[in-house]
Amino acid sequence: METMISHKIRSHAVELRAIVDRVMSAEDVERAIRSINAIIAESERVEGLEGAVLKPEAR
Repeated sequence: METMISHKIRSHAVELRAIVDRVMSAEDVERAIRSINAIIAESERVEGLEGAVLKPEAR
């Protein structure tokens, strides 16, 4: 099965979070992590939508 969009988004955001944590000031890291966490949360919502599209009988 092809990787879903939500998984790709989450994977990239987690990777970015690790990079940000190493190279930015503490204040910038905190702001960046909040934004990244918001992206991850949105990818989880997208995952639910993808699941509904892939399994329409579950509606």
